[in-house]
Amino acid sequence: MANLIIKRATNYGFQQSGRIINALYGPYFAYLSGVLLILVRSWYHFQIFSTLLVYLIGGIGMYLLATKVRATKRIALIAALLFMNVGWLPRWGLSQNLNSWGAVLAPFVLICAVRMISDHQRPIKIIPLALIMAIIIEIHILSTILFTLVLLPFFMIGLWRANDKIKMLLDTILAALLTILLTANIWGSFLTIFANNSIAEPAKFALEQNALQFSMILGQRNQLGAVCLVLFAAQLVYVLVSKRATTVNRIVTVIGVLILFIASDLLPLIYSLG
Repeated sequence: MANLIIKRATNYGFQQSGRIINALYGPYFAYLSGVLLILVRSWYHFQIFSTLLVYLIGGIGMYLLATKVRATKRIALIAALLFMNVGWLPRWGLSQNLNSWGAVLAPFVLICAVRMISDHQRPIKIIPLALIMAIIIEIHILSTILFTLVLLPFFMIGLWRANDKIKMLLDTILAALLTILLTANIWGSFLTIFANNSIAEPAKFALEQNALQFSMILGQRNQLGAVCLVLFAAQLVYVLVSKRATTVNRIVTVIGVLILFIASDLLPLIYSLG
């Protein structure tokens, strides 16, 4: 935990690499983490309190998302509990991986995505969309890229279904401009540093080795276990055969399955066979 705050509290020297950290990567989150550390007075208390925040914010977000798609309170609570115990959220307590904070904010992004395809009168609410994207940029830039890609299919479907397509386009542009304005500290740093410095590039990762794996027994962080597999399969079967499934339910499920496939090791496997 000490390594986390040290690397977030200095501009140079993460693992003696000479990389610039705070000026480019989540400065406000680093400052808030430092303030929290001062308040709780120890690394141990910081880890406990920040882990509770991860579970609390992530659980509330998933509960709100479930109710947004008209799930019952009981189902929404179950979904929130599953979300809190599967995937990236537990990784914060284990290794303080910042992907966890991206996962924490994912439900709030998906609330905006669901609104795009369900609210034909006002599919884009400028301030909520801009705020959540700005917060994500200030914490974890990789999550920003992933969430933008996730929002694209929802945006295209929402634009096709919107009553006023011009207004939706204008609201999207305004939300994007507001997001850029709110995160000017990061983009300004990028422009300043990259214009005059040759800095170390991010570490390279083998994407195939970090792809999601389907497994009946969980052993690694990138494995999807039996419970989630059964739930996802049941949901897919439901939207394919049930006449009671709503249009929003079908759209979200199909997009989710496609994203799950792209993120899994099935895609490179099929590509190699081809």
